[in-house]
Amino acid sequence: MLLLELLLLLLSGRIMMALLVIIASVSRRLVMMVQVTGRRLLMLMWLLLLLLLLLMGVVVVMLRQLMMLILWLLLNLLLVMLRVWQQFLYLMACTSYSSVLIGGTRG
Repeated sequence: MLLLELLLLLLSGRIMMALLVIIASVSRRLVMMVQVTGRRLLMLMWLLLLLLLLLMGVVVVMLRQLMMLILWLLLNLLLVMLRVWQQFLYLMACTSYSSVLIGGTRG
């Protein structure tokens, strides 16, 4: 059942939810496997803390990649706008030059 749920979450693009399900499943199984007493509870808490730090690292990396993608898209949009402006200016220059050649205005 857990594998089906993970597969559905991954297919729907919810990677973070899938990671949370994995962490919850692992922690639940660890609690069931380990007899929770003093020292073992401390080890379990350290393991859960490490899993949480790993999850936070994944979130930070994903946010960084998202910001880089947004910056890349904005720069590409700026380049396209500059190219359109360049073509517009070139067209205006050609139009005014051709009207001078035809005899529209003479100095």
